[in-house]
Amino acid sequence: MIAKQVDDDYLVGPLSTDSYVTFRVRPLTERLEKQAVKLSGRLQFLDILGFCISATGTVLAAYDLNSWISVTVAVSSVVFSLTEFTQLRNQVVSTNLALRDLHAILVKWDSLSLVKRRVRVVAEEIVLTTENAFLDVVKNHTTAASNTQVSVAKTLDGKGEEEAEAAEAES
Repeated sequence: MIAKQVDDDYLVGPLSTDSYVTFRVRPLTERLEKQAVKLSGRLQFLDILGFCISATGTVLAAYDLNSWISVTVAVSSVVFSLTEFTQLRNQVVSTNLALRDLHAILVKWDSLSLVKRRVRVVAEEIVLTTENAFLDVVKNHTTAASNTQVSVAKTLDGKGEEEAEAAEAES
């Protein structure tokens, strides 16, 4: 639908369902599609990098270069830990699930007749599906950030306790 045929979205005030689909649902879908490509590319790169480093350790073991094996194990552990630490897999999954929901609602919207597009139930379904899909993505990304902060704080607290115990043992 051409943007001139629908109301402008000033981000304040009511919108028709046509405007909502044009100015909110379709741009959100495009944004999440770009984000999904970036996230899955990062995940794929880190997985391949970790695999290659692990394979290098295997090759080094075959040539009895045992002193280098521990280095490859440590580096591959860092790569795999980075993936887990950032919860990249969960972010890819949540983005793909949101895209699934948004694509389904857009297909349904495009299949409706002009009369059925005006029904209030359809508008509610489109808005609820869109908002829930986006909120799920945001929740997953903020959960990843929150878990990161909590794990760093626990690590720092654990080191502080260990230093205090060591100081008490020396006294």
